Amino acid sequence: MAGRRIAALVSVVTALAATVVGTAVGAPPVGTPSASAMALTAADIPDGKVVKQAGVSDSDLNIADDYERSFEFATPHGTSKFVSLDNETLVATSSAAAANEYHGLAHRISQPSYLRALSNALVKRIGKKNVVSVALGKPHALAFADSAMEITVILRTKRSPLDISISVYRLASVLVFNLAEGIGGRVSPGDALAFGKLGVAHIKQVLVPLTITAPSVTGAPQQGQTLTAAHGTWGDEPTGFAYQWQHCDATGANCADVPGATAGTYAVTSADVGSTLKVVVTATNRFGAAAAPSAATAAAS
Repeated sequence: MAGRRIAALVSVVTALAATVVGTAVGAPPVGTPSASAMALTAADIPDGKVVKQAGVSDSDLNIADDYERSFEFATPHGTSKFVSLDNETLVATSSAAAANEYHGLAHRISQPSYLRALSNALVKRIGKKNVVSVALGKPHALAFADSAMEITVILRTKRSPLDISISVYRLASVLVFNLAEGIGGRVSPGDALAFGKLGVAHIKQVLVPLTITAPSVTGAPQQGQTLTAAHGTWGDEPTGFAYQWQHCDATGANCADVPGATAGTYAVTSADVGSTLKVVVTATNRFGAAAAPSAATAAAS
């Protein structure tokens, strides 16, 4: 069955890839989503079903969290008639660590020695007596993430041709391995690109800023005094913050924006007397934006 073959290939490729850099260090920053949250799901691939999923330990990689999810397709997918896809999603301790892992891997798999080792390992896994020939494509870059590349493999066996796409890409602190296996059709860079784009779209949804500690307000809510907003702490590397002050009722509910009050400070006026005040902070990064409110102040006097 295709799923068993792809599982064998996953073990080959990840074992070879694990020699790229050193040992794992630390954990992802607080607030970073888990690898399982960023792995492809059946909802991302409507014609696929999940046949295996589990956390993975890659002690030889500089990775803090790792999750693998495998899919099979009941019907042909695209032009290549994929029957199996293995998606391994790894979260590094930082974007810099993920970039280091990616570039180490990209360098290694571009070496003839790696390609020979990969070819030999695949033949050994499939069984030498069952393999007629193995053709390895040259590693080539793909343009859908911060960095991405692919190798294609064509195994001619006594039973049927088996086409394989091995691709890796990085988006911020996330590193992804995709292994797609096709029977009866060629695996092309366009197919790796399609699966890569699905993965990137899913990861982008998860990598919007995430609140770790809520925004807060300091200062006395009294006429003539100035309140100051602290934006709190956020995961996923926000690049900017926006502020919106609000009037709320005595319980801190039923809030409404104060027109024009979009600075990090707010001068309390007579119009605020009797209302509690909040600030809503919107954090933005290159993947999107998320908002979080502060607790309400005491009623202004």
